Amino acid sequence: MDLEEAQYITRYYANFFTKEESLAWRHWSTKYKLDHGTYEDEEQRERRKNANLERGWMTEDPSILELLTGGIDQFNIRTAQRILHDHEKEVFLNRCEQCKKLARTPKAKQCRFCGNDWH
Repeated sequence: MDLEEAQYITRYYANFFTKEESLAWRHWSTKYKLDHGTYEDEEQRERRKNANLERGWMTEDPSILELLTGGIDQFNIRTAQRILHDHEKEVFLNRCEQCKKLARTPKAKQCRFCGNDWH
């Protein structure tokens, strides 16, 4: 499975995440915002981190953090493979009939690559 397919599946079929995968995803996205945010000083960043931990947006649980081993791309690939294995009949990879590339969304009716229209 390539990264594009994995991102498509995790984006549009996140309802099939396990509880642990959901926590890992929420941790990663919150940490990403924390790491790329603008802060007056390191103390302000630490306060925000602690608030996110208290609210449950981030975690220190090693079993959840282990899911993010290898980075977000590896998490997406592993999770998408599991979703596809467990929910094969419910996952629709909307491919263009002409160029066979993934459409932007599962409901899209026009290819963003070749322009083919199947309305």
